Amino acid sequence: MKAQAEIMTYAEMVSAFDGEWVLIGEPELTPMNEVIRGAVHFHSISRDEVYREAMQRSLNRVAILYMGARPTDVDFPLKYGLPVQSPWRTHHRACDAGLSATI
Repeated sequence: MKAQAEIMTYAEMVSAFDGEWVLIGEPELTPMNEVIRGAVHFHSISRDEVYREAMQRSLNRVAILYMGARPTDVDFPLKYGLPVQSPWRTHHRACDAGLSATI
């Protein structure tokens, strides 16, 4: 049996899970699809573990976010002269069915 998911705000998640991937169920979103709050079902430093856990649970709406700072040694591609939005605290999307991650 899985433990009850804890409802947390985005700021609380950032503080509690710095440097980890977080599986959020039923996320409440802004009009720009940024996570405001949601039920934290699982977290890990391993993105693969979070994806495996998400596949094992039957959640209707989820978001998977990385709660760490953007690495300075990673280059992000540019599209039409503008930076492509990355998953590093700048682009958070959820979907109605399945998993969401912009990587």
